[in-house]
Amino acid sequence: MLSAHSKFIVSTETPFNILATETGLNEILHFRTDDLRSHSIQVFEGPDTDISLLHSAIQRVGTGEVTKAQLIMYDYYERSNFYMLTFSPFRESPDLDAVCLVSIEKSDAVLLQDAFHDHD
Repeated sequence: MLSAHSKFIVSTETPFNILATETGLNEILHFRTDDLRSHSIQVFEGPDTDISLLHSAIQRVGTGEVTKAQLIMYDYYERSNFYMLTFSPFRESPDLDAVCLVSIEKSDAVLLQDAFHDHD
């Protein structure tokens, strides 16, 4: 079951700066939206984040590609959770280069290895 969702916009160029956020992002990742602007996407990364997948999904938006991925992301309290993310092009003006619109929602998915672990 999926819960709340939100969106944020990041640059498609490294270091993938956060350009804008929806207010609902604080309910998902517990960051204040004003605190995120001008920070890099790295604030959501941690030891279990597939950074290569995250960064390549953002970069592919520059070619017009839409990508969906389930990733482990980290909230303000450095807690990891599974999230479903959709990366798509966003243009405010035809004169501007595309930036990446990221839709995020928490996922109740578990790792396959954890599904078979005996929890006594």
